[in-house]
Amino acid sequence: MRADDNDLIGLLPDVLSTNTWLYILTLSNNSFGGALPSAWSTLTALELLDVSHNNLSAGIPNSWLSLIQLHDLDVSHNQLV
Repeated sequence: MRADDNDLIGLLPDVLSTNTWLYILTLSNNSFGGALPSAWSTLTALELLDVSHNNLSAGIPNSWLSLIQLHDLDVSHNQLV
């Protein structure tokens, strides 16, 4: 699923965690804030995640260690700690 450059705002939606078939998720260049959802740890098919160029402010959840297919993660240009 690609939703780059859409002026989306708010928190990253937990509801995406129900789409366990997702293998590409790009949400870059929007205005998402808050934390990366720990609920996304159920996205076990996810191979690529790009949430760069947003306003995310928390760290990567420990629960994401279960995302063993994830080989391309871009969280650049946020305020992650």
